Amino acid sequence: MTWRYINVSFIIVTGLFISPAVQARTTYQLHHFFNSWEPTLVAARDNNCSQEWNAYTDPNNEDRMAAYSLVSCILRNMTEFSKVEMAVVSVVLGLLPSILMLIGPTTAEISLLATRRPLLSLLLAVPMPSVRTAGESPYQNPATILRQPVDIIARPGILAKARIAAKTVISGCEYLLAGLAVANMGYQAYQLAYWAITISTIAVDSGPIPETYAPFLWILLIIAVHLLNFVAMKLRYRKDPERERPKSKSHFQWLEDELTPCAFGNPLWLVQMDNTYLHLLASYLANTGVAVLFIYATIILSSQIFISLGDAIPLVARWILGATVCRAILTYELHGLREVTSQAMNNVTGRSTGLSKPSKEPDGSA
Repeated sequence: MTWRYINVSFIIVTGLFISPAVQARTTYQLHHFFNSWEPTLVAARDNNCSQEWNAYTDPNNEDRMAAYSLVSCILRNMTEFSKVEMAVVSVVLGLLPSILMLIGPTTAEISLLATRRPLLSLLLAVPMPSVRTAGESPYQNPATILRQPVDIIARPGILAKARIAAKTVISGCEYLLAGLAVANMGYQAYQLAYWAITISTIAVDSGPIPETYAPFLWILLIIAVHLLNFVAMKLRYRKDPERERPKSKSHFQWLEDELTPCAFGNPLWLVQMDNTYLHLLASYLANTGVAVLFIYATIILSSQIFISLGDAIPLVARWILGATVCRAILTYELHGLREVTSQAMNNVTGRSTGLSKPSKEPDGSA
C-alpha cells in the first residue's frame, strides 16, 4: 500500500511537472484576462501595445524579454486607480497562505489517512495548500491517539443501522466533494497561469521553463511535502504484528479499504519503532518542505497582477471553501478511524480481563 500510494503520487507529480514545460517560452498568456478588466486590458494590448503583442506571440521569437516588454506596456496604459487596486489584491492574495494554514491539516493527519485510504488522502491534500508540521497535530503519535476513546460517535442513528447504504453514500459524497475541490484548485491554478501574470516568473529567469510554471509548481510542492512526511511516518510506525488482520482471499482488499469510510472499516493498530537516522532525515526534509511551501505560495500569490479586487475575492472564497470542505472530510475520517480502533481496543481489553463487552464493530485489525 505504501509504494502504491507513492507510485500514484509520482505519476501525478510528473504529469503536472511536464505539462507546463512543453516549450521554452509560452505565447499563451495574456490572450484572456479575468472578467472585470478584460475589455480594458484587451484594448490596451491590441491598440497601444500591438508591436509588443506581435513580438510576444511570434513563435520564432525566443527572447524571454518579450513578455516583460508586453507586460510593461500594458501597465503603462492602465489607470493609477487600477494599479492601486492591484496592489491591494497582492496584499489580499499574499495573506491567503496564512489564512489557509488556519484551516489546513498537519502533514501527520494526511499521512495517517493515507495508510488506509491513499487516494482520498491525496485528493484532500491538494485543495488544502497550506499545511502545518506534524508536531502541531494530536495525531503526531498515531499509535497512541488511535487507541484513545472518542467522545462522540461517527455513526449515529440510521448510519449505524443501514451500514451498506451509509458506506456507499458517505464514500461517494467524499470522493465527489474532494474531486470538485481538486478540480477547483487546478482551474484556479490555470487561471493564475494564463489569465494573469506572476511577476516573479518574469523577474527571475527560469531558464527553459515557461513563465506559466508558478501555480502548477505550487501543486507539486503540496504533493511532495505530503509524500516526504508519509515516508517519514512509515519509517517510524508499522502495523502491529500481534494484531495483524487476517489476509483476505480477495486480491482487491486494498480497494475495499480505499472505498470504505474509516468509521465503517477495520481498526488500525500501529506500533512505534525505534528512531533511525533515515527517519530523522525524512522528518527534517518534510518540516523544511512545509516552510518552503508557505514561502513559495506567499511569493507567487502576492506577485499576481492584472487581477481586480472584484475578481480576487471570488478566488479567495473558492480556495477557502474547498479547503474547509476537505478539512471536514479529513476530520470525519480520522475521527472514525480512531473510533473503531479505540472500541476494538476496549473489546480486546474486556476479553483479556474476562469482561463481556457487546460490540458491533468489525472483527480483525488493519
